[in-house]
Amino acid sequence: MKSFAFFFQSPIYTQILFVSSLMSPEKKAISFASATAAILAITKLTVGIMSGSMALISSAVDSLLDLIVSFVNLFAIKTAQEGPDAEHNYGHGKVE
Repeated sequence: MKSFAFFFQSPIYTQILFVSSLMSPEKKAISFASATAAILAITKLTVGIMSGSMALISSAVDSLLDLIVSFVNLFAIKTAQEGPDAEHNYGHGKVE
C-alpha cells in the first residue's frame, strides 16, 4: 500500500493534476478516452499475440481505431473553440 500512496505524493501526479486543471471538460473526457483506448489496445494486442487469439487481435485493432477517433474528436473540439476570424464571423462553433 505504501507504493500506491507514494504515487499520490510524487511530482508526476502533481503535474498531471496541474495539467488537468488547465483543460476544458471536453478535452479531459477525450484525453481519458484516448488513454483508455491506448491501454486497452496494447493489452489486447499483447495477450492476443501471446495466446494466438485472432478475436483479441481484431479487438485490439478496434481499440486502435477508437484511439484514432478520439484524436479526430480532440482536433474537432480544438477547432470549434477557436474565435472569430475573417472567414468565420461568429467563430468555429460547429465544425462539420
